[in-house]
Amino acid sequence: MRTPCWRTRSAAATLFRGVAVAIHLGSRMTTATARQIFWTLAAALCLAGCASDATYRERYEALQSSGGAGDVDTYSPTEIVGGRHAGFIPVAPAEERTIPESGLGRALEYAQHNRSSSLLIWHQGRLQAAQYWGGDAATAVNSRSLHKMLGGLLVGAAIRDGHIRSLDDSVADYITEWKGTPKEKISIRNVLQMSSGLMWFGPGGVGSVQSRRYLDPHWDRVLLKEIPLEFEPGSAYDYSDITADIMPHLIERSTRQRYAKYLARAILEPIGAPGGSIWVNRSGGMPHGGCCLMLPPEAWLRIGILVANHGRVGDRMVLPDGWVDAMRTPSKNNPHFGLMAWLGQPYAQRRLFHRPDSPANLRPRPGAYHSEPYLADDLLLFDGMNGQIVWIVPSQNLVIVRTGDRPPSDQPEWDNTFIPNVILRALTQRAESTPRKPLPKPPNKTVTTATDAERFDTRWQTIGNQTPLTLPGWLDTTEVVRGDFRGEYPHRDPAQLGITSKAIAAAETYAEKTESASLLIWRAGAIEYERYWGGRGPDDVSETYSMAKSVTGLAVGCAVASGSIESVDDAVARYIAEWRGTAYESVTVRELLQMTSGLHHERFNYSRDQKRDSRVLQTFLGPDIEKAALIFPLEKVPGATFNYNSINTQLLLAVIERATGRRYAEYVSSCLWQPLGAKDARVWLDRPGGTPRAYSYFVARPRDWLRLGVMLASHGRVDDRQILPATWIDAATAPSAKNSNYGYHLWLGAPQSGKRIYNANTEIGALHSGPYLTNDVLFFDGGGGHRVYVVPSRQLVIVRTGRTNRPDWDDSILPNLILEGMGAVPAP
Repeated sequence: MRTPCWRTRSAAATLFRGVAVAIHLGSRMTTATARQIFWTLAAALCLAGCASDATYRERYEALQSSGGAGDVDTYSPTEIVGGRHAGFIPVAPAEERTIPESGLGRALEYAQHNRSSSLLIWHQGRLQAAQYWGGDAATAVNSRSLHKMLGGLLVGAAIRDGHIRSLDDSVADYITEWKGTPKEKISIRNVLQMSSGLMWFGPGGVGSVQSRRYLDPHWDRVLLKEIPLEFEPGSAYDYSDITADIMPHLIERSTRQRYAKYLARAILEPIGAPGGSIWVNRSGGMPHGGCCLMLPPEAWLRIGILVANHGRVGDRMVLPDGWVDAMRTPSKNNPHFGLMAWLGQPYAQRRLFHRPDSPANLRPRPGAYHSEPYLADDLLLFDGMNGQIVWIVPSQNLVIVRTGDRPPSDQPEWDNTFIPNVILRALTQRAESTPRKPLPKPPNKTVTTATDAERFDTRWQTIGNQTPLTLPGWLDTTEVVRGDFRGEYPHRDPAQLGITSKAIAAAETYAEKTESASLLIWRAGAIEYERYWGGRGPDDVSETYSMAKSVTGLAVGCAVASGSIESVDDAVARYIAEWRGTAYESVTVRELLQMTSGLHHERFNYSRDQKRDSRVLQTFLGPDIEKAALIFPLEKVPGATFNYNSINTQLLLAVIERATGRRYAEYVSSCLWQPLGAKDARVWLDRPGGTPRAYSYFVARPRDWLRLGVMLASHGRVDDRQILPATWIDAATAPSAKNSNYGYHLWLGAPQSGKRIYNANTEIGALHSGPYLTNDVLFFDGGGGHRVYVVPSRQLVIVRTGRTNRPDWDDSILPNLILEGMGAVPAP
């Protein structure tokens, strides 16, 4: 049995070490000699049975000698891809152009300055500009991953022609070798959304899958028989040439035609495009679906025009009706990717190509950089390696094609939004945006001392013994959030209560049963019920855990309202310099607010049977929480999945401090706590003078938590003062796309399932025995039943804190008891 290449990494490592030693010892050795040693060792080690293959060797050496570029003349054999080209489209005369010359000139200048080989701009049926550098209109270019996107269109054409029944067909219906295997679960939709579950390719090298996918003459057999399934199809995003290489098999099996022939007949000929050539693994073999289609730039322009016209050429539908809309629909696992097409919205300062944990994302400047959002909401694009790009804006009938290379690493990075936005601004006469100047990185404030180590050990040894009542006194290093106390809320005359005594008695009984420390009920301007247990009173405080997260979310609203944070769609890296030029640049402030950042989640775990330098301990008990938070791994595509995660809140605190230039406690005091008229609160610091823990440990009186709820119930107002804009309250309380029960660090309503799950990697959740009696309940949620419930339509706020943490807390009971006592009835 032949051993797959990726299972012989130790042999490959031995090979590379041998070559390195030989070159080191033989300084007079020629490159040819070194290469001979290389291949001799490869053959001796039988490097996975593939590297010593003569064809593989020739291709690998040819590719390496060209710098790995994969240009038109570095590979054989190729197969002709026909077209039906009657001549190149002429550029419209200046007087007939619909794009102002100023916009065209700036776009051409940027393209030329940044190593482009062509730039073509089409608008409203006319070619506005066509410029070539180092070639001409007939020069074919390696389209790289543009071919993936065209392969997706070709699958659509096969559905239109009746060769493929549906996107939801199993790929095994056509690749029958996969019948009865786990790969039978892969659907065509999974392939086009890059969620097939097939093994992803890792770092390259002569014996790697990454090299073999292009160069091995038997790659088709390897793909179908040896590539393993790594994860459940449809459960995750993984941009991969391996997945893309399924498409030629799918097309050939379903149409019973050669891939190149069907591509010409179904797409290129109907649109009048010039033809070209495509790499095949051997004569008569299979083409590569992930790259290596050589076409002149005008072919890509015509393909873009087809998409801009919703799949129509004249009176002929080349693609199924609604196919372009389906292409532009975000996939479940990546909001930036549809059906084998990239989407211009939502904004990401850095859009990653590969899955977040790919080694490719560890390199500087991974993926595609965007200095600002695209100026057209319906923009979609085909995006190939090194900046082969087709931008398509159907609403403007605008198509732009750019080919070439990326700027060198010592030059400013290629900006994916510059050219389309220059053109869109010229068309719409929008004002030029002010460049966003990155905020400077603050000086390092951390010096770990012996005292820090002692403090950590004490925390670790004693935190497990604390309760909500003892934690405020246990906190070792705190900072005051100054209030501006102006009196308490009035209590309503018992004769004028708007809640029945029966409902209040039932709420009191439930509060007692669940070991509450306090219960306050406010309605329409006054307190109608207030009680404390265990000898406690209004000025006694307790730990309310993640209720603190909602304070941080509201503080972000202050920073947006003041302009310190420009937009929730800003990249977090706009404010956190350490993330610039890295994969983390793909995370936005909105994704932190909505708990969809994709960052790794650590469950609180203070057990003594772990190492003291573990991530969870150093993050939540250590002396530098900001440093720990900034290096949490990125595991999911930002925006793709909801996962309640304290690190998101901690990063929001960092954004607030850097954007405002003020300490968190000081900022919360000025924008929330003093305007509310609250008494002083406290936050727990990681070290003296250090950073507060934003996700928990905001120590405040129940009556002051009530003030926050009243502000929300009043749409951001307190008395005659608007503390937070009503627009922010509307945005913060709107259901997020990935969790309809969550907004901007606020919980909303009740889940249909009866249990609200917090994290994807735990079963911990909150019970909801039934739906709420109104549809506008929102709340702060502190673990174990610490809550602030707000019902704006009924001008109702309920605060409950506990003496213990209750895993059996039922979130439906208290609000519904009170709402029923106000006349609300269950929906029929």
